[in-house]
Amino acid sequence: MYSSTRKDEMKIPRFRNVTFCLLDEEEASLRAFKQHLHWTIHYFTRRKLIQALIKTHAKKTGLRGTIFMRAHGRATAPEYQYVDHGKVKCVQDWVDTHDGKFNLLIVGSCNEQNYSIRSEKSIVIHPNCSLSIKTMMFRRGGYSRVYVPVVGYVEHNPRLIKRVTKVFLSLC
Repeated sequence: MYSSTRKDEMKIPRFRNVTFCLLDEEEASLRAFKQHLHWTIHYFTRRKLIQALIKTHAKKTGLRGTIFMRAHGRATAPEYQYVDHGKVKCVQDWVDTHDGKFNLLIVGSCNEQNYSIRSEKSIVIHPNCSLSIKTMMFRRGGYSRVYVPVVGYVEHNPRLIKRVTKVFLSLC
C-alpha cells in the first residue's frame, strides 16, 4: 500500500499500449486524473495470476493493447449501463464494439447490480459494485470480475485461472 506523502517515494504505475476512453468531461480535463486512471488499471490487474492470464491470452490470440473506458455507471438501470456526455449507453454494446481490437478491455464504470457481460475474443475486466480507487486498494483484487472468452468468469477460481493459462500456453 502507498501511504507516503513524499512525491519521490510514491511511484505512479505506468502502462504501455493503453487507450483511454474518457467519457466524463469534468474529470478528463484534470491533469491528475490521468494518474488516477493508471492507479485504477493497476488495481484491476495487480494479481499475478491475472497478469499471467492476460499475457498468455495475448500470445494465443495475437491481440495487443488495452482499452480502458471510464464513465459514470447507472445504479438503477435494467442492464449494465454508463453515461456518455449525458446519453445513457449499454456497456455490452461498448464491449462488442471493441472486442477483438484489444487484448484487454477494462470497464471503469460502477456496476452496483453486479451485471455480467461477455466477449468473444478479448478479456474483459469490470467492477462488481461501485467504483472507488480507495475500495480497490483495500480489497486486493476481489473487487473486479474477469471474463475470459469461451471460459467465462474466472476471478474466484485460482485453479481455473492456472488451468486456462496453461491451456493458452500449450496453444501458442
